[in-house]
Amino acid sequence: MKFLIVDDTMSAKKLLSASLKKIGYNDIIEASNGYEALKLLESEDVNIIMSDLKMPGMNGLELLTEIRNKEEYNNKIFILVTAEDDNLTTLKAKTSGGNGYILKPYTTDILKEKLSESIANFKSTGYSVDRGQGATNKTDPLLSGKIDEIILEFEQIAEAAVNMKAQELPTILPDNAKLEDLHRLIFSLRTIWAWHKDMLKDDKYL
Repeated sequence: MKFLIVDDTMSAKKLLSASLKKIGYNDIIEASNGYEALKLLESEDVNIIMSDLKMPGMNGLELLTEIRNKEEYNNKIFILVTAEDDNLTTLKAKTSGGNGYILKPYTTDILKEKLSESIANFKSTGYSVDRGQGATNKTDPLLSGKIDEIILEFEQIAEAAVNMKAQELPTILPDNAKLEDLHRLIFSLRTIWAWHKDMLKDDKYL
């Protein structure tokens, strides 16, 4: 397998490259930002893209979106490698077509485990690691954009409703309820909407 590491920090790129080599992957190229990564993909036959989240110009989620919008790149595994540890970022990565999420700092054992999980996740979506095999994503960009608008509208409505409900929490929730319970509620709602979004994008439901 050939890897493309995308990170604007040289030390992070070298660390990930060394870690991959430790677990047996030696075919590795590097890019310093999303634009450079897209340029490399035009000439390099890459199997797995491992990208940092926060980068100048084009961040990791924007790069992921660009790649998933190109049918010729739908045979690529995309993994975010980041220090951002929050549920919303994870959800955004998943609903944008990401196959894995590795939290910094990581060990070689964790890296190996997450790679295996990401490959399995990739195969379960109907794509194949090998070029030319498996299905392709035929999502209409206009439909996808409209779905995103609807999801955003529902999120805004939900946040407004939750803010209103929050004022009533002392009389609604038990005394031992915590703010994390509210956060879990919001995350659950967004997960359900994300599932519906994925379902609408799946050809077999259209």
